[in-house]
Formats: sequence, C-alpha cells, structure tokens
Amino acid sequence: MRIAMFTDTYTPQINGVVTSILAFKSELKRQGHDVHVWAPAVKNVSSDESVHRIRSFSFAPYPEYKISVPNPRLLHEFERFMPDIVHVHTPISVGAAGIGLARYFGLPTLGTFHTLLPEYLHYIVRHSLQKIFLAPARRFAWGYCRWFYNMCDAVIAPSYATASLLKEKGISKPIAVVPTGIPIRRRRVGAASFRSTYGLSGPLLLHVGRVTKEKNIEAIMDAIRELPYVTLAVASDGPHRAELQKYAKRQGIAERVRFLGYLSRDELDAAYAASDLFVCASQSETQGIVLLEAAVAGLPIAALDTPVVSDFVRENRAGIITAKESFARAIEMALGDKRLRSRAKKRARFIAEKYSIERCAKALANLYERCIDEANGKKA
Repeated sequence: MRIAMFTDTYTPQINGVVTSILAFKSELKRQGHDVHVWAPAVKNVSSDESVHRIRSFSFAPYPEYKISVPNPRLLHEFERFMPDIVHVHTPISVGAAGIGLARYFGLPTLGTFHTLLPEYLHYIVRHSLQKIFLAPARRFAWGYCRWFYNMCDAVIAPSYATASLLKEKGISKPIAVVPTGIPIRRRRVGAASFRSTYGLSGPLLLHVGRVTKEKNIEAIMDAIRELPYVTLAVASDGPHRAELQKYAKRQGIAERVRFLGYLSRDELDAAYAASDLFVCASQSETQGIVLLEAAVAGLPIAALDTPVVSDFVRENRAGIITAKESFARAIEMALGDKRLRSRAKKRARFIAEKYSIERCAKALANLYERCIDEANGKKA
C-alpha cells in the first residue's frame, strides 16, 4: 500500500504523536508498505524523500508548534505520490490539508485521535480570561474535533477509554482501537552509570513525558514533599518547566526534583532501569506510551486514578492506582513492596509482546485495507 500520513507535529519535536508516527512508519515500511509523511517545515532540519515539509510559522502561544500554510507544491507532491489511503494524525492545518486532498481525489481517510485538544486551550485563553472563556472554548474545540473526525471514513483511538470518550462526544464514524506499539529491542541498560552521571541516589521516582501543565506534575511533587527520602527525576522538557522549578522551590523540595531534559533513547532506557518506581498524575492521556515503556522495562507504576491511565495499569497488572490525597502513601507502599517489583519484572515480556510494534502495525495495515476495500466497493 501507498500510505500518506499528515501531521502538525513531527521531528525534531519530541512527543507522543511523533513517537507514534515514527514507530508505525518504520514498521509499516519494514512490512513492505510505502509511507510518506507531510509535516510542517522546520529551519535547519533536513528530511529524506519520504517526508514532505510544508511552509509554516510558529504558533505564538506555544512556539514549539507550527501552523502550516498549504501551497501548490503540496498538491503537486501529493499527486505525484498518489496514495491508496490518507491517515491524518492531527486536526489542525496539516491534518485539514490531508482531509481536503483525500476528499478532492476521492481517497479513503483515517484519523487518529492522539490528543485531548480541548485540554490544551489554556495556552490560548490566558490567565484572567480563563474563568470566562475557557469553558466555552473547550465546547467549541470539541465541536471542531467532532466535525473534523466525522469527515474521516474511520477513526483510530489508541485506547478503549479514548474510544468511549469519542462516542460520548458525538463522533459517529466507526472507531477502531489500535494502540501505538513499541519495538522489542535489546536494551543497553547502564543503570549505575546513569545514576552516577546525574548524581542520583536513594529511592528514585521517574516521570517521563512533556513538561506541560496537563501532566499535573505538581501532584507528584506534593506527594514527595511527604517522603523526604525520595528523589523525583523528570525526563523530557516543555513550557511548564520554569513554573515547576519555582513550585519545587516554594515547597522546599528543589534539591529532590531533578529536571533531566530530553534524553536519548539509550539514556531513557537507562533511566527506566535506574528507577524504583514510575509515577504518573496526568489527566489528559489518550494512551500514554511512556506507561507502556515503563511496563516493558519491568518498572512498576504508581498513578492517579484517571480513565486511560487506570485502564492500562489495571488491565496489565502493571502497578497501583490511587487518589490524589493518598498518592504519597501509595508511593511509599509501592517502594516497599518487593512482590510488586517482582511481578512487574515477570510481566514485562508478556506486555512487550502484547504491544509489539509489529503486531500493532499489522492491525493498522488491516484497517487500512478494510477502508480501501469499502471505498472501492462504494465506487463500483
């Protein structure tokens, strides 16, 4: 198959959407499919012939993200490739261009719901205006998402909880659950050297993911304030880092909250191996790839009770779920529970095979084929 993917976020950005696209693109190509990606142009970033960059400008409230401006070159490159199916990964300018091209050429379209877009509107509706305008803005965003994804022939949700939410919000097209898989690879661990490099000692909690307000990292900080022997390592970076550093200082825990920034793949594997517990307080996940990475690394998880996160942890017996008021106690119990850690290590291989990128990419390819067959049937 020839597959065209459209996304408003791509390399060199690091986030869950990019991770998902890269994983699926690589595995689909390995399985014999031809995959091209359309994404915003970024200065000083070169791409191979399978990545088509669209002229873009920075989104002022969140400069790391780009708004693209479609041009005649986009149409020319698309027509020259002429895919069998269009897969849109985001509902903003590039995703909308993908929908438009698919409809113009009469091609089947799939849309993946990666991000709870309405939960990110505080970047646009600022401070004093939030009390008045944030709720209406979220209603508008859900209305837009409903319109956008109902323009697709089918919708992909990365988890069952997300699929249920989409149905609740009025998305009426068929919804398939296809999680993002991860490659089963030989890991170069280096746990001891990782701790030494970053000066980490004692019980270590790990948080991985974009450092944004939606990740609710303050709740983790509140918990470790009650656990003076625990250190929190925050891997990755983002626009909320400065605020979190100020918060840690006000809470008197700045020395025990270590912001490590973006890590390479090998460093991240070492971080999972060097840690005692993975912690998550996010309320905006649609899958949570980092939860899967932690589980595959054999690292137990302690997380707040939210739909997607709770479903993953409970379904895979990957750790413990708790309420915010008992988060510190749950972390303390998890750190002292040898059986929990032993179970996490034993289940790692099973979870890795269950969510292997090979298996998930085959499920995605089968969905592509069904959509193409249905589209051809309608034309006949």
